[in-house]
Amino acid sequence: MPDSIAPESRIFRIGRECYVVYLGKERDDIRPFLRIGNARDIPEEVHKAVGTTVVTDDHVGNPLLEILHAPRFSGRYLGDTGVVDAIRLFFESFDLPTDELTDYRQVKDGERRHMVWFYTSGNIQLRYEDQVIFNLDEREKKDRHFVRLYEEAKEAFSRNPLRYTQQDFSGRGLVLSEGNAFWFDQRHLLSLEAHPGFVPSLMGMGVDPDLITASAYDLDYDAMDSRDAAVFIGYVKRVRQRRQQLDVFTTQSTIFEKLSLLFPARDGIPAAIAVKDISKKSKDFASSRLSHDGTSWKIHPPQGPAITFGNSQKGGLRVLPHTREIMNVKGDEILWNVSIPEGFPIEIHDEGTLSASSVERYFRTPFMAFKDLLLPGEATVFSSLDRIFLGESQGKPEGAHGVQSSLHAMEICEALSSLGWFLASNAIVLLQVQTHSDGIESYEPLAENLRSLLHSSDHPHHCLPFWGDLYLGSSPQLLWRTAKRSFSQADLRKAMNISGHIDEIAAFDAEPWKKDQERLLALIRSLGKGGTGALTPEQRRLLGEKPRPQSKPKTSEESPPQKTKAVSKPVQISPPRAKPRQGSSHRPIPILGISLAILALLLAGLLSWDLSGRAPWGRLLSSSQSGVEAPTSTFNEDEFMAQDLDAQVKENIESDEIPVIEALDEDSSQNSQKTTDDLNATTPELVEGEDHSQNILQQEERVDFDESLTEESEISSEEPLETVEQLPSSSQSQIIDPDRAPRNQEEVKAYLNMDDRLSISEADIHLAANEIAVLNGYKDLNYKVFTGSDPNWIFPGTELLMPEGGPYVIQQGDTIWFLAARTVRLSVTEDFNVYDRALEVLKRLDAEDGQRVNALQNLKSIGENSKSRAMRQMAKDALVMYK
Repeated sequence: MPDSIAPESRIFRIGRECYVVYLGKERDDIRPFLRIGNARDIPEEVHKAVGTTVVTDDHVGNPLLEILHAPRFSGRYLGDTGVVDAIRLFFESFDLPTDELTDYRQVKDGERRHMVWFYTSGNIQLRYEDQVIFNLDEREKKDRHFVRLYEEAKEAFSRNPLRYTQQDFSGRGLVLSEGNAFWFDQRHLLSLEAHPGFVPSLMGMGVDPDLITASAYDLDYDAMDSRDAAVFIGYVKRVRQRRQQLDVFTTQSTIFEKLSLLFPARDGIPAAIAVKDISKKSKDFASSRLSHDGTSWKIHPPQGPAITFGNSQKGGLRVLPHTREIMNVKGDEILWNVSIPEGFPIEIHDEGTLSASSVERYFRTPFMAFKDLLLPGEATVFSSLDRIFLGESQGKPEGAHGVQSSLHAMEICEALSSLGWFLASNAIVLLQVQTHSDGIESYEPLAENLRSLLHSSDHPHHCLPFWGDLYLGSSPQLLWRTAKRSFSQADLRKAMNISGHIDEIAAFDAEPWKKDQERLLALIRSLGKGGTGALTPEQRRLLGEKPRPQSKPKTSEESPPQKTKAVSKPVQISPPRAKPRQGSSHRPIPILGISLAILALLLAGLLSWDLSGRAPWGRLLSSSQSGVEAPTSTFNEDEFMAQDLDAQVKENIESDEIPVIEALDEDSSQNSQKTTDDLNATTPELVEGEDHSQNILQQEERVDFDESLTEESEISSEEPLETVEQLPSSSQSQIIDPDRAPRNQEEVKAYLNMDDRLSISEADIHLAANEIAVLNGYKDLNYKVFTGSDPNWIFPGTELLMPEGGPYVIQQGDTIWFLAARTVRLSVTEDFNVYDRALEVLKRLDAEDGQRVNALQNLKSIGENSKSRAMRQMAKDALVMYK
C-alpha cells in the first residue's frame, strides 16, 4: 500500500460504536475488511465484504444486534479466550452456529502485515505494517461510547452543588424524568422504563443514575434492535464497570437470561444481571414489592395503597409518567389528581393531615432562607403571607386587613420565579387547610389569586434542590421542602450551566457516520469490479490519500520513519530523527556521547539518593511498591492532626498517587520482585489495570492474522512487549462515588470533602484502617497487638468484616486506604442525617420536650462516637449552643 494513505483513513466509523477497517493492499485481496462493534442498520454490502469481526471484552456496541447480524455474516468472529467462550454460549442459546467463533490462540501466523493485539486490560490494538491504526480505548474516549459518555456526564454531575445525595432517597417515593418513572426506596432506585436519554436527563436534574440498582423491563425478540434496548445494554455495561449487579424484574425472562451469559461472574465480580421473573409472583425491591397486573407495573409499599404505573384497567392510585400526573381512580371516576413537575423527587406519605409544624417547615423556613433570591414583587407577596401565617400560629389572625394587603401585593406581581412557584404552591395548600379547619372563608380569595398567579408562571427549573411530600387521603396535599439548607444565586447558575453541559454531552451528530458509510460503500463497490495490482487513484482517493510531496534530493537531516512498539495507552508516533547519510561529511558530535554518560551517572546518583531515603521527596520507589509504612510508635491523634499528613502520605497525594496498601492476588505478590524481563516472559494476573497509578507492567497478548493466508504456521512471539502505564492527569473526573476508589489528587480531595461542610482527615482514615485490621485478625497498625496476619497485603476474594456491619469481599484494586476512607465517608453521611434532623428540632420553638431531649442525645452520641474528628467537633459545638 502506498505510504501516501493515512493510517486513520483505513477506519470507517459507520455507527456510534461500530467501525469497519480496510486492511487490503491490492485490488484482488480477498475480503480485506474487518469490523469492530456493530450498528442497527449495517448495509448488506458491508456484511458481504467483511471477513473478520473482532469481539471485545466490553462488548462494543449492542451485543443483541449481533444475534440479528450473525445469520447475514459469513466471516469469522475473533476475540480473547474468555470473551469467545461467553459469545459461544450466547450464540448457542439462540441456536446460532459457533464454528466461526475463533480464539486468537488458534489463529496461525500469516504475512504479518496486520495484527490484532489483545491486552489484559480489555483494550485492543489493530496494527497495519507496524503502525497502530486503531486503539479501542482511544476511540472509546474520542467517539464517546456510552460508558465513556456516562463518565463524562458523571464528572460534570459531580460538580453540581445542588445535586441530590443518596441519603435524600432514604424514604419511599418517585421521580419522573422525560417519560420515565423511577421508584426510590431505602436509597435505591428502580427504573420502570428505559427510554433513550434517561441517564443524562436524570443527571441534569441532579439525580445520580448510579443509584439505579434495579430495572423493570420486558424485552421481546422484536425489540432487540430498539433504542430502548441499546440504552439498557449501555447501563448494564456501566453496572459491570462499577463491579455491581443490576436486578432485572421482568415477565419475559428468556432474553435476559441469555444476555446474562455475556456478563458472568468472574474474578470476584458478580454477574452484571440478576434476572427476577415476576410473571407469576411478585418480588421484593428494598422494603416494597413489585408485581405486574398484565398491563402495568405495580408497586406495593409496606404501608399505604398500591401504586400502578401506566393506564391500568383497574382503579386505585395511578401514575402516568408521560403526562406527569398522579391520580386516584375509582371505576371510571377520577377522585382526585395532582400534576407534578418532572425532575423533583416526590416522597409519598400515607397520611391525610398535616402536622402543627407544617407552616414552619413548608413556608417560613424556605421563605426566610431564600428571601434574598426572590424577585422584589414576590418578596412583597410572601412577606404579607408570612405575617398572616405568623399571626395564625400566635392566635392573632390578620383578618381582612392582612388579606387585602396580600391581594394588593399580588396585583403588582405578574409572574413567579422558580423559587416563588414553590412558595406559592405551598401557600395555597396551607391556606386551604386553614380555611377547612377554622372556617376562615376570607382566605379563599387569597388561595384563588395564588392559583391564577401559579398557572400564569412557568414550571420551576429542574435544577432547584426541592423535594415534594405527597400526603395521601381523601384530599391529597403536595408540599415542597428544600433538600439543601441554603444555596446562593451563584449555586443555581452553576447547576443550570452543568445541566446544559450534560445535555450537550448527550447530544451527538450522526452526519459524519453517514459520510463514512458512503465512502465505505463506494470503496467496496469499486473493489468489487475486480482487477489486480495496486489500488486505483480513485480507490486511493476514497482512502484519503495524502498529496504526494514533490521529489527533492535527500539531505543529511532525512531518515526513514522509525518503528513503534506496543504500549498500553494511545500510541504516539515519534517524528523521524535526523540521521547522517552514509558517505556524508557530517560526523556524530563527540560531546553527545559525553553528555549521555554524564546523564546516566546523574540518574544513577538520583536513584541511589532515592533508595537511601535521604532525598527531599522521600522514597518514591518504595512508596509505589509497598504502600504506606505503618507508624513505629503508638498513634496519637492530636499529634497526627497537627502534622496534617505524615511525610509519606503527603508526598504521594502531591504526586497524584493515593497512599495505598494494594490488593494483590497470591501469584503477583510472590512475583513482585521479578525483573522486567521475567514479567514479560510470564503472564501474572496482576490486579492492577490501566486505571491505577502504580507503574507495574502488565502482560499483553497479541494475535497476527491475514485474510489471504493459505498456509498455517505457529504464532511467533519474537520480541518482548514494552508497556507504558501512565498516571492519570489531574484534569480527570472528580466523581464522588463512595463505592469507587479515587485515582488522583483531585479525586482524593473530592472524596474526602463532605459537601463542603467538613473534610475527612488522614487521622480519621488511619483510625478506621486500624479498626478494620484488628476486627479481621490483622496486626494492629499501631503495633499494640503483635499477633495476627500482616495487614500490608490484602488479596482479592478475601472476605472482610466491616465496622458498619456485614462482610465485604475485596475486589481487585482495593486498598486499605480506600476501604477505610469509604467506611468513614459512609459513617459521616449517616451522622449528617442525624445531625441535621436534630438541629431542625432544636431550632423549632414549638418542639416538644421529649423531641428536644432526643435531639440533644443524638448530638451527644455523634460528638462521642463519630469516625470524623471534625464531625465530633460540630456536634459538640451544637450541644453548647442549644443546651
